[in-house]
Amino acid sequence: RALFSSSGLWTLLHDLGNRCPLNIFQRRCAGDHMQIFHSFPAVQGPALEGQMLDFMGISTRSAVACFENMSILLAPSRHLECEYEAKGMLLRNWPLVDEEYVEWSDVLTAGLTAAQQSSTQQGLRVAEIGAGPIGLWGIRTAKAFLRHSPDINSPCEVLLVEPFDLGDGTDLGNHTLYNLPEGRCQIRVEKKPVEGVEDLKALLEPGHQPWNLIDIDAQGWEYNMLCCGMTRWLVSRAQRLHVSTHGRWIHKLIRQWLLEAGWKILIDSCAWTLVDYEHPKLGPFVTNDGHITAVPKVGWDVSRRSKRKK
Repeated sequence: RALFSSSGLWTLLHDLGNRCPLNIFQRRCAGDHMQIFHSFPAVQGPALEGQMLDFMGISTRSAVACFENMSILLAPSRHLECEYEAKGMLLRNWPLVDEEYVEWSDVLTAGLTAAQQSSTQQGLRVAEIGAGPIGLWGIRTAKAFLRHSPDINSPCEVLLVEPFDLGDGTDLGNHTLYNLPEGRCQIRVEKKPVEGVEDLKALLEPGHQPWNLIDIDAQGWEYNMLCCGMTRWLVSRAQRLHVSTHGRWIHKLIRQWLLEAGWKILIDSCAWTLVDYEHPKLGPFVTNDGHITAVPKVGWDVSRRSKRKK
């Protein structure tokens, strides 16, 4: 808490801007930002009343982003944004160094890559399993895609799976309306719990284009979703996988399953770390959830999959 309440931290963030990613745990620059952030210059302009605006231009209702009794274990960037918003001092910086920095890099990379490959037949497919009340990372990925896609007719599909936190869907509906052109993306919402491999397969199987990103944050159910050969099934159906893990033994098992199934692990930070995780470029930082970013070792082979399905 002392870390967040320091008045000097805002000044440091303000003065550094986007020149470097700030590691607030060491109060120093952590080298240069990942290259992907340079493709998304921070937007400017006032936020709507009652809304927070981030560097991507994503507008989020303050009451949804900064809910009462926020856990101190959430990423520090979330607490700082809410504190600065309440004081009228919210910055439009790229993310600071914490566990969500790498998730931001994943959604921006997936969105940009899909945009660069887009056509009238091929666009964005992103699935967020554990989407919360507003489909936070799914909408962010779609926003990144639309910012760079040259083809206004390229497909855009966002699958949001959330059994518990959607309520009546009002917050998600408003968040989508504020941030995506009406009707531009197909938003598919699934409220039924995903309890295992077969449930996840049923959601992900439809469609011929691979998923650009599958983002899973399932509060421990990631074990049931990815066991039993599921990582091998996914390797030919997804270009990038981001898994938030909840428990060190779950993290180690999923990491092992991915490696055995032909995935290359790009980011690997274990859950519940205080001092023992150090990113090779960003330095050490505290994590609550574990995070694994993985891509297939072998590129997507459309012809091979089409032959298999005949």
